[in-house]
Amino acid sequence: MADNLIRKASRNNQQELSLCNLNIDIIPSNLYDLKKLLVLSLENNPIREISKDVINLVLLQELNLNSTLIKSLPKELIELQNLEKISIKNTPLCDVFG
Repeated sequence: MADNLIRKASRNNQQELSLCNLNIDIIPSNLYDLKKLLVLSLENNPIREISKDVINLVLLQELNLNSTLIKSLPKELIELQNLEKISIKNTPLCDVFG
């Protein structure tokens, strides 16, 4: 399901993508190819990590990680100059930019 949504987002040059409630535990690598993405929501999935490839989402402004299993954020997030908001409610986050 997630792969189909990502492919559709790529074809349509979508700026927003919601992969909420899809029971994703690993983020598909093709997600990081969505160069025009401004808003990404991964809420309510058992995701444990964000790849350092997040640096490829150069236009990303908002990242919703609420209710995931993320324990740390990659330092590459700091380099995303357009990133304004990271939502981390109900996560076991204990290492920011570790």
